[in-house]
Amino acid sequence: MYDFITNLWLTRDVLYRRDLLEEDTYGVLQSRQGVFDTPIRSVLDVPFSRGSLAVNSPEPEAFSARNIAVMRELATVLSEVSSAWKICASSKSATANWSAK
Repeated sequence: MYDFITNLWLTRDVLYRRDLLEEDTYGVLQSRQGVFDTPIRSVLDVPFSRGSLAVNSPEPEAFSARNIAVMRELATVLSEVSSAWKICASSKSATANWSAK
C-alpha cells in the first residue's frame, strides 16, 4: 500500500494530493479513517534522507507554492541534521572503541 512512499523517497519528488475527496489514488482516506479527529482532505509528502515528511490538512488545496517551498527547506534541514547525527554517533562509537584498546 505504501509503495508510493518508497517511490517518492527514491525520486525525491514532492507529492501533493490536493483533495482526497476528489482523487485518492493511494487509499489514504480509507487507511487513515478514524486516526485523526478531523478527516484529511489534502496531504503534502516531502521526501528527506530518512523518509517522508507528511503534512495533512482538513481543507482541500490547503498548501500554497510558498508552503511547499518551506516544507522542501525543512526537509533539507532534517536531512542535514540526520546526517550530522549519524556522523556524531559513528564518531562516538569509533572513539569508544579506540579508547577501549
